[in-house]
Amino acid sequence: NFVKERGELSGPESREDLWLYLLTHAGERGNVRDFGDPLASGALERIRVGSAQDELLKEQAKEMVTQDEIDVRIADGVLRGRRLGREEGRAEGHAAGLAEGVGLGRAEGHAEGSLSAKREIATAMLREKLLTEAEIARYSGLSLAEIESLKRTL
Repeated sequence: NFVKERGELSGPESREDLWLYLLTHAGERGNVRDFGDPLASGALERIRVGSAQDELLKEQAKEMVTQDEIDVRIADGVLRGRRLGREEGRAEGHAAGLAEGVGLGRAEGHAEGSLSAKREIATAMLREKLLTEAEIARYSGLSLAEIESLKRTL
C-alpha cells in the first residue's frame, strides 16, 4: 500500500513494495507509475513493449527503418553534392585559366608581331639610307640602341 498525500499516491517505502506494485499493475496500460528507479523503469519499459499491440510495434519498426533510410539518403546526397561541386569547380577553373592563357597569348603574339613589323620597316629604312638613325627610331617607335643593333646586322 502506498500512502495517499493530497490525493496522490506517494512512493513505495521499500524496493520490495516497488516490485510488488510493478508486478501487480503490469497489465494496466498507461496506469503504472514510474517512481524513478532505473532498474524498475527498465523493467516497466520492457513490460510496456511486451504488452504493446503487434500493429503498433510493426509501425514503430517501419518508422525506424524509414528514418534510417532517410539518414542514409541524406548522407549520400551530401557526398554526391560535394563531389559534383568539386567537379564543377575544376571545370570552371580550367575554362577560366584557358581563357586567360589564350588572352595573354594573343596579347603577347600581337605585341611580338608588332615589334617584328617595326624591325622590318626600320631595317628597310636603314637600307635606303634616306633618314638618320634618330629619325628612324622616332618614326618606328624603336629605341636608338635597337636601330644601331639592326644596322650592325646589315
